[in-house]
Amino acid sequence: MRIIPFAKSALVTTFAAAVLFTSVGAGSATARLVSPYQANVVNVSINFNSQSPLTETSDKAISVLQKMARKMIYKMAREECRTLRSTIAKTCSLTSLNVSSQLRQQHNRPNSLHINGSAQFAITLKPEEVD
Repeated sequence: MRIIPFAKSALVTTFAAAVLFTSVGAGSATARLVSPYQANVVNVSINFNSQSPLTETSDKAISVLQKMARKMIYKMAREECRTLRSTIAKTCSLTSLNVSSQLRQQHNRPNSLHINGSAQFAITLKPEEVD
């Protein structure tokens, strides 16, 4: 199997778009106060979910796609801190990141790779703006 550079690969571009589109549409976030003794410190949890059809089902092709999918989730987790800092967070720290993938092979349906990620962040809140 020939590996095509990231920018030129239609499969990678399609998968990246699917991850971004699905994550925005199906992602979820929750936040909770860590401790009353840690003023303005909040834990934020984010979930990312996506799937991509598989056009090639060799072990090597699946392995390459899984690695690219994990990298995409890692980049999305990194970007989430930027998003939090641009909105509600003064500081942001990634405290936990879990990524899993599952190959789905169903009769009379195209094979697909499902990727799931969950990230936890500890943030300090920006001061509230006074009207």
